[in-house]
Amino acid sequence: MLANPPVSRPTAPTTARAPKQRQARLSENQTKALVADYLAGTSIAGVAGKYDVDHATALRRLKLAGVRMRSPHRAIPDTELPHLRELRALGWSYQRIGDHYGSAVGRLCRTP
Repeated sequence: MLANPPVSRPTAPTTARAPKQRQARLSENQTKALVADYLAGTSIAGVAGKYDVDHATALRRLKLAGVRMRSPHRAIPDTELPHLRELRALGWSYQRIGDHYGSAVGRLCRTP
């Protein structure tokens, strides 16, 4: 019988790997602070940036803490809703209120 000649296998290219992503671990105190910031009106992107975590991580932490999510389009904190209703009662238009708060008019119309 004839022996099979050795098979040359291609070698994998030697490219540098990207460094592993640094994992951000939030302590219990940081999570509480993240929740407090969000409840005070800071956006998801804002708290994620402040605590150097991914957007999805910030959302997950808030949900695990039992926080009710705000509409992503309403920039007005829930604490301002009574004032918004007072302005409407005074005759302010949704446009004027939106300009005052820097929010979209269509979103204001659906504010509870």
